[in-house]
Amino acid sequence: MVNNLQFLRSLNAGTSPVSLAAGQIAFNLVDKKLFVGDGTDTIKRLNGSTESVLLGEGYFESDLSLVSSSAYTDQKIADLVDSAPDLLNTLNELAAAIADDPNFVTTITTAVGGVQSNLNTEISRAQAAEASLSAALSAEVSRAQAAEGVLTSDLAAEVARATAAENTLVADLGAEVARAVAAEGVLAADLAAEVSRAQGAEGLLADDLAAETARALSVESQLLADLTAETARALAAEGVLAADLASEVARATAAEASVQAAADAAVNSETARALAAESSLSARISDIENGIDLGTFGV
Repeated sequence: MVNNLQFLRSLNAGTSPVSLAAGQIAFNLVDKKLFVGDGTDTIKRLNGSTESVLLGEGYFESDLSLVSSSAYTDQKIADLVDSAPDLLNTLNELAAAIADDPNFVTTITTAVGGVQSNLNTEISRAQAAEASLSAALSAEVSRAQAAEGVLTSDLAAEVARATAAENTLVADLGAEVARAVAAEGVLAADLAAEVSRAQGAEGLLADDLAAETARALSVESQLLADLTAETARALAAEGVLAADLASEVARATAAEASVQAAADAAVNSETARALAAESSLSARISDIENGIDLGTFGV
């Protein structure tokens, strides 16, 4: 078995090694093929065929073309990523996810230990609280059972009292029903008598109403005739009064004209007299004034 790595090459198209020992690598740089010795006794061709060779001198072919190697690389990368989310599909993103902590496992283990310690503390506290609550619950159950016993006794006494009271009420109700039925019978008889009396009274009132209606119609006819006669008389009297009023207006107008003429003549006469008297008085006053002047100073 070869312990070192050996590289062979060929620049001739279609050329491949006859056999390769384990660890030997051969390249056909024209065909873009890689041959790797795998130590088997079978040559595995790229087209899928196999050939038997010397023991331990088998190999397998691999395509070195860019497309094939890229597809191979892409497939291996896809297998590595294995549908991981975009934020966790690179080593850098995975390192960032664990905060670049090279001791992530230790850190998580320590944190889990702290959480476990806190959890143990909380479990102890909860168990103590549960024990206390259980004791309190037991005490409350005992108290409630005792209270229920007292309430049951009181309920029985109340049921007995209520039953007795209900029996009394039933008896009283029976007596009241009998009394009410008897009273209803009396009231029914009284109502029948009142209906009969009211119907008789209604008949008399109907007769009286018919008689009063006939009398009122007769009186209304007489009043209408009297009103008609009074209207004719009043119209005739109003005509006479209108004629008398016109005659009186004419007379008063003539009398007013006569009085006005006499008054005008009297006023004119009095005016002339007053003017003459004023003129005479004025002349007299002048004479008096002149006489006073002469008597006082002389000539």
